[in-house]
Amino acid sequence: MSKSSSNPLQAPAKGRICIRPYRDSDSEPIRALFVDAFGTGKGSILRAALKGQLADKLSMCLYTIGSISLCSQAIHLSTRYSSHKDQDNYNVLIYLGQAMLLAALATLLNRAYKVYLAVMKFIQLGLDGDMLDIGEHYCWRSLQFDNSDSSKENERRKNGYWVAELIQEDGSSIIVGGTGIDVTTTRNEPSSAELRRMVVSPLCRRRGVGAQLIEVALNHARKHNIPSVYINTSVHQHSALSLYEKYGWVRLKDFWYLGSMHVTTLKLDLKNSGT
Repeated sequence: MSKSSSNPLQAPAKGRICIRPYRDSDSEPIRALFVDAFGTGKGSILRAALKGQLADKLSMCLYTIGSISLCSQAIHLSTRYSSHKDQDNYNVLIYLGQAMLLAALATLLNRAYKVYLAVMKFIQLGLDGDMLDIGEHYCWRSLQFDNSDSSKENERRKNGYWVAELIQEDGSSIIVGGTGIDVTTTRNEPSSAELRRMVVSPLCRRRGVGAQLIEVALNHARKHNIPSVYINTSVHQHSALSLYEKYGWVRLKDFWYLGSMHVTTLKLDLKNSGT
């Protein structure tokens, strides 16, 4: 029996990747990966969102305002004035420039803080929601011995969660990724599902881990006759968006999560998909 390392954020990059169904012992590593991938970890959604925000149109306008205010103050500091009236006008312009600079800086910091709060709330809602007991939410643990025929419970049996496990040369293993299929979030299309909580350790990215997880999840969806699969992701996750579009996902709409996080919804029609 292989030994399992407890820290997926310190995994060596070498080894064989294995995709398997979730076990209850995977809970803590997956939750740690979830926080890292969405929070402050390398290549996280929070970092990508902050980086994208710094390059958007509003930020560019704020940079321009700040630059103009600095330049105007530099010009006035290098100019000599012949009267008190000119000096008074100079002081007014200096104060105005400083106010503009402080306002631009405060706006930039406030926008970044709102993005941070939005991501932190998203993470906490996940940890307190479906990620609190993955075995119950995605693997319907309580329904495995329940013979009830209710449609709601039958739908829940279509849920699933899988992990990517790195098998090292010494036989030890570590969890380096995970994702789930959830049929409980698509209320407008009850027969559809959502691909959720896609996480990959930063030390194992660009090794096809995400693609392998998607393949397993989509095969599960086809097996259970799920006609379409949705996904919500940050517009700043460019590599992830490219991967989803490669599999046939199409962007439907963009929205602002909590007014600060720019998110896009994608849909994959499995009936017409050749993947």
